[in-house]
Amino acid sequence: MERPKLFVGFGMVLTLLEDQSAVLEDSNARERKLNRQLQKFASITSRLLTGAEVNSLCREIAEAIGETTNFRRSVILLCTDSRGTHLAVKAAWTLRPSPIWKSIAPI
Repeated sequence: MERPKLFVGFGMVLTLLEDQSAVLEDSNARERKLNRQLQKFASITSRLLTGAEVNSLCREIAEAIGETTNFRRSVILLCTDSRGTHLAVKAAWTLRPSPIWKSIAPI
């Protein structure tokens, strides 16, 4: 009569350990993602602080945003004092355009 209770108790402990293992795996994945994000942005920031031209980093900034965040599309538009512009786009396009792109009239 005691053996079924023992097996049930053992099964409950195993279930709790599996749940805890899944939580730890999710936590580790989030930590790795945040570390990648911090490394990308720290690298770009340090290059900006050393005097790198912002327009040369435009594409890299857009790519870093697209790779390390939940945004599927990112656009960086820089305007210079001499009225010049620099544009960088990072997009994960689908075959069907989203409704917002359909509503924008071509220039």
